[in-house]
Amino acid sequence: MKYFLQICKAGSIHRVAKESYISQQGLSRIIAAMESELGFSLLHRSRSGVTPTLQGEVFYKYARRIVSEYEAMHEELGLIMEPVHEQVSVVYAYGVLSQLTMQIPNAFRIDHPEIDLLIGEYPYFSAERMVQDEKFDLGFAYLPIDRERFDFTPVFKAPWPLLVHKDNPLSKKSTVTCAEVAQQNLVLMSESFKGHFTFLNRCRQLGITLNVIATINDLSESYKWVQDNEAVAFSTFQACSQINDPDICTLVLDDEVCVANIGIICRRGEPLSPAAQTFYDYTVDYVDDLPPEKREIRWPRT
Repeated sequence: MKYFLQICKAGSIHRVAKESYISQQGLSRIIAAMESELGFSLLHRSRSGVTPTLQGEVFYKYARRIVSEYEAMHEELGLIMEPVHEQVSVVYAYGVLSQLTMQIPNAFRIDHPEIDLLIGEYPYFSAERMVQDEKFDLGFAYLPIDRERFDFTPVFKAPWPLLVHKDNPLSKKSTVTCAEVAQQNLVLMSESFKGHFTFLNRCRQLGITLNVIATINDLSESYKWVQDNEAVAFSTFQACSQINDPDICTLVLDDEVCVANIGIICRRGEPLSPAAQTFYDYTVDYVDDLPPEKREIRWPRT
């Protein structure tokens, strides 16, 4: 309902999505789900923007009351005295939390019950903005990072996953080089993905010319290209873990430069709160105690 009210005021789904650090497609799905539940269309979309329908105007009137009542209730509940805990908020770039470092927050909560650990998960650049805008104390993100804005402490690294169809000759391999990728039709993820420019610059450095047939933002679209055996495509760790298709194989890119370096980011030159410093030190000590092979994530061939 809050999103709906914001959209009506702004007259733009795109603007509200940008200000809320979520994708426009995700926000549209939220509105569509609400419309489906109500059985009415709430927004009229045109080239000039969005406006509420007749049903949307009625919904707007009641949504304002409901949201106001909810916020009043939430504030009153917050006044009820409870034991005060320190808090630390940590934001993770997509794929990091579920695949690489979930064991750290789990262990931290057990060892430090006096600190409330709050976790968020956002796209790559949104996660960085959340730390920069002080919405989170610190975060886990991928290189490259703007070193003028952030301090970066490396934690894990992982090779990039490449999706190929089982009928592609590359499917018989477990790793693939940049030169071998250049021999394929390639669907490349857009510059919104951290590895985009790193991979292109690496290929230029090696004197390799790529056969890029599409540049996309939607991972499901790249998956369709591979499923039809029309191209190979880079993906994300999180997406690869969810693939359940016997026709799709996951390889890893064997290149010393094209590696996902994952680490902790903090606002440069700013001291952490005691709770955030405790989590930071805990993470660094946890990783230091791991054997070297545990700090590099290896993707099994599927």
